[in-house]
Amino acid sequence: MLKQKLKTSFISKIFVQFLQMAATIIVARIAGPTVLGTIAFGLAFVGMFGFLNNLGLGSSHVKIMHEGYDKDKCVGTYTVLAVISKILFLGFAISYYLIQKYVLEFPFESREHEIVILIFIGMIFFNTFSEIPQANLMAEMEQAKLDIPEIVRNLFLQPARIIVVLLGGLSIALASINLISAVLVIPIYLYFNRNYKIGKFDKKLARRYLKYSAPLLLLAVATTLSNTIDKVLLQYLTNSEIVGYYTAGFRIGGYFLIIGHSAGMLFYPYFSKLIKEKKEKLIKEKIGQYERFIFLFVMPLMIFLAIYSKTIVMVILGDKYIPSIDILTIITLAQFLYLINIPYGNVLTGLGLFKLVAVLNIIFLIIYVVLMVLLVDPRFANLLGTGAAYAFLISRTILVILYVVFAHKKMPIFDFSSNARFFTFGFISFIVFFLIYTNVVNDSVVLTILFPIAFFVINYIALYLFGWINRNDWDFFLSAIKIKPMIDYIRGEIHK
Repeated sequence: MLKQKLKTSFISKIFVQFLQMAATIIVARIAGPTVLGTIAFGLAFVGMFGFLNNLGLGSSHVKIMHEGYDKDKCVGTYTVLAVISKILFLGFAISYYLIQKYVLEFPFESREHEIVILIFIGMIFFNTFSEIPQANLMAEMEQAKLDIPEIVRNLFLQPARIIVVLLGGLSIALASINLISAVLVIPIYLYFNRNYKIGKFDKKLARRYLKYSAPLLLLAVATTLSNTIDKVLLQYLTNSEIVGYYTAGFRIGGYFLIIGHSAGMLFYPYFSKLIKEKKEKLIKEKIGQYERFIFLFVMPLMIFLAIYSKTIVMVILGDKYIPSIDILTIITLAQFLYLINIPYGNVLTGLGLFKLVAVLNIIFLIIYVVLMVLLVDPRFANLLGTGAAYAFLISRTILVILYVVFAHKKMPIFDFSSNARFFTFGFISFIVFFLIYTNVVNDSVVLTILFPIAFFVINYIALYLFGWINRNDWDFFLSAIKIKPMIDYIRGEIHK
């Protein structure tokens, strides 16, 4: 069942990501990097206060729902606390906007930037009515009900973005479409939550939520800022055009994050349950399956994407996005590290080590910000968007090392050293084929077309010869992409 849930989430997110990428490519090509950068900055500016959106209550809700408390009371208590957190978000987001403009007198690049920020504040507020049902569904691991509203939202949002741009609409119109889409999916989430009753608010239970969320709040601050501070700092240090180049590279390179997000949403409640039942060997087995899949089937694809970045950018976005090429290469490598990181972070949170995870993420954030300033700022390295990508890669590498070390320390059953061979293989593969691509392929159309075939054939022949991939791996891969079991699972869950 876990495999079907993970596959459902993965495939649905592939579909959503495909829609997003297709629309983003069209928007980027027509509107240009400045409009793309304006939207990215506006969303990141508002997103900096995302930790107030939830205050770590969502993860607390997942954990408490599995502790045997009355579920109606849990839902009622969580709902009240979540609404209060949204009010705090609105207050802080609007206050920071006003302080920057009128107190600090630090100007925004344009009036358009300000309007986009205000629209996104409204969008995140309306997301409240979706996020509360989402937490209930996540706690019960009802993955299909989590994914379907997002598919519906994107079936409206992405075509609407394209139509708006074709009609001449720019940043403000694009932001408004996001706001409308957030409102449209609210009834769907409420329908899927029809079996969850909002019970009476319980003060004692509320204190338990806050006890769990207190250390989670620090983690939420670090996580939220690490996902948004890059675009905001890049805007402050450069301009919207540079943010647009960076965002374009990041969006394409971030395609594989869907695997991590899918796994993370499932692993956290799943690991919490297994840890409570003291089934450490089963946790190790599931992580082993996940890692083997990542190393054998995802790593080669991401290495290829990193190497082939010039062709991808030129074909998809055009020559106006040449600065995005190096960014795509670096971000893709960094995102692979994120995928490795996912299960170990969930083991630590599943053990209830929220303070430790928060501290590790604060360390990551500090390193990230310092590197951003040193590598981006024109007064220092002046690497602009590429500098931001390097900052992300270096700081992400440090975070992965920290997570693995502490996961092993807290649960010694893990032995990450067995994966060293795959890392070595991936590193050598990247270096060899990068040199071939840059020195041999060059601008040859024929060699550019043949390169992907040669890359994957040689890599998988090498894995076979080393004895690192076998028929069982391919059977697992093929079973993972079978559609019928997933459809049966979705039907069963929706009709529950």
